[in-house]
Amino acid sequence: MKVEILEKCPACQSAAIEKYTEIPDFYFSREVFPIFFCKDCGLKFTQNRPAEEEIGRYYDSANYASHDSEKKYNLFSLVYKSARDYMLNQKFNLVRQFKPEWKKVLDYGTGEGYFTEYLLNKGKEADGIEPSQLARENFKKRTGKDLYPDLRELPEGKKYDAITMWHVLEHIHQLPQTMEQLVSRLNEKGVIAIAVPNQNSQDLREFGVHWAAWDVPRHLYHWEAGSLTKFMNSQGMKKVYSGQLPLDPFYIGMISAGYQGKSAISGLFKGLKSYFHGKSHPEEGSTLLSIWMKP
Repeated sequence: MKVEILEKCPACQSAAIEKYTEIPDFYFSREVFPIFFCKDCGLKFTQNRPAEEEIGRYYDSANYASHDSEKKYNLFSLVYKSARDYMLNQKFNLVRQFKPEWKKVLDYGTGEGYFTEYLLNKGKEADGIEPSQLARENFKKRTGKDLYPDLRELPEGKKYDAITMWHVLEHIHQLPQTMEQLVSRLNEKGVIAIAVPNQNSQDLREFGVHWAAWDVPRHLYHWEAGSLTKFMNSQGMKKVYSGQLPLDPFYIGMISAGYQGKSAISGLFKGLKSYFHGKSHPEEGSTLLSIWMKP
């Protein structure tokens, strides 16, 4: 298998990087991946990562929840679907607060396109980008519409009032290049909504190596507020909001407890603890939720 060994930080291009820890892939392969740390911008990133053309097998699409909802039902999938449906409205209302006149929207990394579909049903001119062919096929079956497989497939010159990236930034191989392209697709005063797992979270401290949001090697980058701010500022974007996604601590808690061999109930209780901590300390929430505006 072709792997990538990075000699510089993928966010700021600093050569001041060093090994931080090692994390197993509990979800799929059981392989162990080193995590490196950038001493300049603070970003942690997965080293020895599968090349972009190789990483697809680590998603094991028959089970990966955001790519295929046509699988058999179990407790986890039912909880996942219920949480997803609840959050569609929450995400919509959040973006609307900062861009009340929005019309054209791009959901980058849309999975099976449920948020893109929600936007369309709300009368928005919405596009979705999703590299997974299975996910695109499921969206097509459900809506009769197409998702784009890649940024390069978007109509030339088309710009958006808002771009959403719900748990996507941690997956992008070509990190600065992709963000530069996305920013160029924004209208003046356009916004980008980003949600990523938080390296400075209460639940990481609870679960340690078993924290589900490490999710190596699918998660290539491991953000906290400082590293994300430095990266987005370098792209010319200004933060206008920070918070947390309310259901993420419970979702992460259930999976993390399973990795520890403990019950989902114990994970939910730890998720509750993380949720209340994030309410009063948003930069230590399970998920970093932020809105960024283009000048």
